[in-house]
Formats: sequence, C-alpha cells, structure tokens
Amino acid sequence: MQETEHSTDGRSRAEATHLEEGGYTQSEDINIPMVAVFVALFAVTLAVAIIALQAWFYSGRDAALADKMVAQGGPGTPLGEMLAQQHAELSTVGWNDHEGQGGKAKKVLRVDIDTAMNLIVNECALRKP
Repeated sequence: MQETEHSTDGRSRAEATHLEEGGYTQSEDINIPMVAVFVALFAVTLAVAIIALQAWFYSGRDAALADKMVAQGGPGTPLGEMLAQQHAELSTVGWNDHEGQGGKAKKVLRVDIDTAMNLIVNECALRKP
C-alpha cells in the first residue's frame, strides 16, 4: 500500500511501506530523531561508565601501591620477624644443635658475630705467610 505526501514544492512522493502479516502496514522510514536521541544517550552512558571504571581502577591502584610501600622488613611482617630472629642469633652467645657424623646430635657453641670476626682476624694474623 502506498500513501502520498506532498512536499513543500507541492509535488507528491510515495512513502515506502510494506504489508506485514495480519494486514498491518509497516513504514520503512528511519526515525532519525529517535536514533539520534538513542545514540546520544548511549554515548553519555558509555562516558559515565568509562569515568566510573577509571576512578575505581585508580582508587584500587593507589591502595595496592600503598600496601606495597610498607617496609617489607618492618616489625610485624614475616620478613621482619625472620630478620629479627637472625639478628638475635648473630648478636648473642648460645648453643646450637648440630648433627655430627653418624647421625649423632651434638651441641655447638655459637658466639656473636663481632667476637667471631675478631677470632678469625687473630687466627689469620698468627698464620703469617
């Protein structure tokens, strides 16, 4: 079915239509203003989503960076506790269990690092080449 319209100059033009099932006519014209509104709303929604995702990413990045900036060897961290234990072993005198030959356990005297270094220096000084 075709309907006629009159343009501004008085001439008629045919509008493209086709017949759907059930006897309904369907216009094949595109509603340009509606498409423009849809595209504008989509663009605004996309821009808001991008800005929100960037804000979320940067806030998460700042929190992760702050977590990484904590001193790894600070007190309360596993590395800090291990370093404190090693420092205590290096700076105190005590006994260490050591497995000797034949699988027998024996006690070995541990001296602090400063004393050990002085003993090595004195021993090397006595061995003059």
